[in-house]
Amino acid sequence: MNHVLPNGDGTFQTRSSVIRPEENTGDQRYSCVVHHSSLEGNITVTWGKEETRFTLYVWITLGCIFIVTVVGLVIRCILKSKDAGI
Repeated sequence: MNHVLPNGDGTFQTRSSVIRPEENTGDQRYSCVVHHSSLEGNITVTWGKEETRFTLYVWITLGCIFIVTVVGLVIRCILKSKDAGI
């Protein structure tokens, strides 16, 4: 069913929804494709497992913290060995 509604400013809107089952959703991806004569090509938006991006940011943050900690310890050891040698 396609319900296209005018906005009053010469543009239009439509809305669709998908109900997905809660089980076995781990590997599913969804996409929305917009076809319109005013567009040179199609507009496609794909989404799926949102926690993948979050997990990536967590690992990047943890990696940065680890690197800063190691560099700090190396600098501390170098400064300590210079103080002991003086």
